[in-house]
Amino acid sequence: MFKLDTGSQVNVIPKSELLKWDEKPVVRNCKIAVLDYSDNRVPILGECYLNCETKRYRKTYKFLVTSLNSCPILGLEACRELGLIQRLNMIYKSPIETPELILKEFADVFTGTGRLKRIVKIKLKENSVPHVAAPRKVPLAIHNKVKEELSNMVEAGIISKVEKPSG
Repeated sequence: MFKLDTGSQVNVIPKSELLKWDEKPVVRNCKIAVLDYSDNRVPILGECYLNCETKRYRKTYKFLVTSLNSCPILGLEACRELGLIQRLNMIYKSPIETPELILKEFADVFTGTGRLKRIVKIKLKENSVPHVAAPRKVPLAIHNKVKEELSNMVEAGIISKVEKPSG
């Protein structure tokens, strides 16, 4: 089983994979530096040639043999030639999602307050230490609006008034 990696310019197979085979390929020394996607050096032990076959194609490719215990990688060129990937030169224009369209499509979600259909249990982290913060002052300019909104939320059953610290 190979990982198809269109970002790879080489084919790579771990030595551990080759050791499982009855017919072991000839591995020749090679001096090539390979970097992975994180710019880490990949330890290369040598190179070998392997036959690759799909339903429609059969071809021999050079594989770099690594000491890493990883998934074998089939690079871009082999993926293309074996018909495993194809380039699509099409652009589909999707409708522009404006806030108005989203609000219209999902009106049931954005209308009214809504309630959950079941009781929700909030699980807290074990051994957590509660922290009490002093209440923040509401700016005088919006004090009445905040008080009115809190009253509306209490009446709607969204929140309940707390007279003293809980817990």
